[in-house]
This record gives sequence, C-alpha cells and structure tokens, in this order.
Amino acid sequence: LLDTFARTASDRRPHLFTLVGSAGVGKSRLVSEALGTLAGAGAKLLRGRCLPYGRGVTFWPIVEMLMADTGITRAHEHDKALAGLDSWLAEVFAPDPQLPAIRSRLAVMMGLLTPAVGMPDTRAERVDKEIGWGIRHYLDAIARKGPLIVVVDDLQWAEPPVVETLEQLVERAADVPMLLICIARPEFLEARRDWAAGQPNSTTITLDPLTRAETGTLISRLLEIEALPADLRTEIIERSAGTPLFCEEFIQMLIDEGRLVQDGASWRAVGPMCEIRVPHSIQAVLAARLDSLPDGEKNVLQAASVIGERFEASQVRDMTVGADAEAMLESLHRK
Repeated sequence: LLDTFARTASDRRPHLFTLVGSAGVGKSRLVSEALGTLAGAGAKLLRGRCLPYGRGVTFWPIVEMLMADTGITRAHEHDKALAGLDSWLAEVFAPDPQLPAIRSRLAVMMGLLTPAVGMPDTRAERVDKEIGWGIRHYLDAIARKGPLIVVVDDLQWAEPPVVETLEQLVERAADVPMLLICIARPEFLEARRDWAAGQPNSTTITLDPLTRAETGTLISRLLEIEALPADLRTEIIERSAGTPLFCEEFIQMLIDEGRLVQDGASWRAVGPMCEIRVPHSIQAVLAARLDSLPDGEKNVLQAASVIGERFEASQVRDMTVGADAEAMLESLHRK
C-alpha cells in the first residue's frame, strides 16, 4: 500500500488497490495502519462505506465522502445544504463550464434535488449513469489539486452502479495522483470475477488468516501472558480459524468477566480456566459479550440498533428517557 501510494503520487497516475479477506481478518486495521503512516504525506483522504441494508442508499459511500468534504450533515436545512454544496463546488471546479451539470448530479445523489429537477432523463438506469459521471468529475477535480486517497469499505455490499463507477474512475482518469483502495470480503470477487480485469494500474491482494503459530503469538502479545492453560490456548487457536478479531474479542470477554486481571504490566488468569467455554465463531463471541453487559448499557445498544448502524448520541438519548445515555455510550465505547 505504501509503495503503491508513492508511485501514484510521483507518477501522477491513478491506481486501484483491492484488499480482500474474510470478516475479522484485519483488512480495515491494515488500511488504517497504512493511512496512519501516510498521514504526513500531504494526501487528502476520503472514506466511505457500503451499507448492507435499506433502499435509496445506492451511492451512500460517495455521499459520506461528499458530506465529510463539504461539512454538510443530515441536520442541515435543505436550502443551507444546497448553498453549502454550491459554495464548495465553486472552489473546487471554478472555472469549469460543466459545473452546472456536475452540481445537479451531486445534488441529486445527496437528495437535495429530485431527478426531475436536476436531470433531463429521469429513467432510473440513466440517472445512475449520470450520477456516476458527476462522481468521477468530482473526484478527478480533487485529485488534480494534490494526491488523493479514496477508501471504500465493504465493497461486497455495493450496488452495481457504485461498482461500475469505481471501475470507470480509475480506467478513465489520467494524469492524476489518485489511489482508490477497495476493501471487500471474498464473496465480492466470487460475484465479480471480472473486477479490474485487464487494468494495468490495479492490484488485488488477499489477506489470509493467521497461521496457528501466528495466532498463538497474537494471544501472547495481546496480554503479555503465558498463563493460559495449554488446552484453552489450543481451543482458542482452533476456534479463531486465524481471525485476529476473534482472539481480541474473546480475550476482552475474559477481562470483562474477571477471568483475566491486570497484575502490574501484565495479566494473570483467575479461577478455574477449565470452566471457560470458547464460542464457536466471532458472532458468538460478540453475542456473549453483549449478553454480559449491564442492563443499562444493553438498553442503550438496543435503542441504537433500532436507529441503525450509524446513529447520533442525541437520538439514543431521546429513546432512553431517564437513563444517562451519554455515560452509557462512553462506557460502551471504552469496551
């Protein structure tokens, strides 16, 4: 990733970098570590995530990027949001004769204009293509001002128009230092076997699960502890199937339950470890941690789950009258 960014910036040539791996194997962590290293490289970062649910969120990852870039939020009134978009576009694109067309397509994507107002052809398929055109011009214009890193998480959930737009973005862009990083699970490549096919400026890397030895090392390094009984250690290694997230969450569960306590700079086991049951999957680990939460924190999470994967603290507070929602959220965030 670091080498690819360096080439992209020096050669002013866009590059598509796809990172594939199963859930919990460390894709997002790897990208975050790379971005942390690149923080001082002067590159602009735009990041969005594909959602697995809901309609009307086709271009959501790009909407997230645009909202972060413009400072527009869902709380803005319609007219103020549109004025904010116009002001930002004037800085990025001026002077550009295509600005009105770009503006209308991005405004439609963000829900600030209806297709009937912003586009001449309102057929759904045509609208998607026109929005894709606007997205490509938007990202291309930013990259012309300096190195740009675009990260799209959970590409396996992307709608076809988003996948098509991302492919065309790198294929049609020229003379711009743009690195497009796509993070996906294996099922994406199973469904899209032609992804990035024939593109010379593309890289696809599969992040494999940890080996048994690496998993054992991870457990030791997480706690600086060798006190886990051999049979429990072996079972964790077997059940984790090389998934770092499983190890991290299971060990955190042991800490929450008081089975592991900090002793100076390291940790020690407490009580009969032979009674500990190791969950069969990462989902089971997370479910076990949720079940062990205090009632107040569990109620806050249940309220948040009604809103969705992304939510505001104020929304949770409104749904949990009488509870100190913000204190609960702080505690959950630490956990």
